[in-house]
Amino acid sequence: MKTVEKLLIKNLQRYVEHIGGPGIWNDIWSEYGKEDVEAPEDMIKLLRLSASTLNREYQFFLFTFGKWFITIGEPIMFKQYTSNYHKFCKFMESEEAINFITDNVPWHENTIEIRKNSDTHFTVYYRSKLRLFSLIKGMYAGIAELMGVSVLVRHRAKGAELTLIDIIVG
Repeated sequence: MKTVEKLLIKNLQRYVEHIGGPGIWNDIWSEYGKEDVEAPEDMIKLLRLSASTLNREYQFFLFTFGKWFITIGEPIMFKQYTSNYHKFCKFMESEEAINFITDNVPWHENTIEIRKNSDTHFTVYYRSKLRLFSLIKGMYAGIAELMGVSVLVRHRAKGAELTLIDIIVG
C-alpha cells in the first residue's frame, strides 16, 4: 500500500468530517450500496468510485489532503532545496517532480508529464479515469509552500480523462 493511501485511510473520516461534514461520505456510501464502511479495502473502493465525481467538497478535500500530506507528512524530503523560486522551478523541471507523484499517489493507472512553458509556468499533463487532480494540485502547492514559494495552481479539463494542471510561480 502506498504512503498516501495509508495516510488517506487513516485520516479519511476525520478530514472529510472536518471539511465537508459527515454527510459527504454518507451520501457516497449510500450511493454505492454501502452503509457501514470500516475495512480499509472498502475505503479504497469507495475512494476510487468517488474520485470519479467532480463534487466540489470532495475535490476541496483532496486538495487539502494533498497539501497536508506534503507540509505535515513529508517535509524532510524537500529540505535539500533552499527556499526560493529558482530551486522550485529546478525541482519542477526534474524527473523527481513526476516520480514524487507516481511514487506516492495511489492507483496511478495514469500518466503524468510536466512541460515547461516559461521560466515560471509549468503544465502538468495528467491522464487518468480518476479525478485526483485536486490531490495532485494540493501536493504541488504543499511543495511550493515548504520551499517558501507562492504559486497559483489551477486545472483545466481536456476531455474525459486528460487534465492539465497549470503551476505559475510568482
